[in-house]
Amino acid sequence: MLVEQQNINFQTFFFEALAQKAIGNYDKAIYALEACHDIDKNDRAVLFELSKNYGFQFKYTEAEYYARMALELEPENMYMLRHLKDIKTKQNDFKGAIAVQNRIVLLNPEEEADLVILYIKSGEIDQAVSLLRKLDAENKVCLLYTSPSPRDGETHRVCRLLLE
Repeated sequence: MLVEQQNINFQTFFFEALAQKAIGNYDKAIYALEACHDIDKNDRAVLFELSKNYGFQFKYTEAEYYARMALELEPENMYMLRHLKDIKTKQNDFKGAIAVQNRIVLLNPEEEADLVILYIKSGEIDQAVSLLRKLDAENKVCLLYTSPSPRDGETHRVCRLLLE
């Protein structure tokens, strides 16, 4: 009976948190999510929602804390990794964002191009140029801007910004 009541309480608090988040009441959403977390410390959805709600409040330290907790439970969760990269980027911690993006690339090599802008923002221009050349050699699209330019000979996507 106690387990069943905890399950009902968990669901009630969780759906209340989602409702409060939907209308922008992040404090109330966090309060309800913390009640869920008290019931089940290992629920990744609760940890993810806590992280997102703290992020909406610009409380990036807390957002990162809960994202990392969720990643301890599921280290290859792409949604959580992308979320953590966004948190790092919003804090202007581009080196941290690069480290997370490298983890993402290990799981999905198609997302390697996302490293280019992070390298630029972190001031690692040589790394950005090197990666652009590698992507170009592999015929992978890397869109920094689109360019219908007479120099291109045809309208296509180019990574000319750093290569010139």
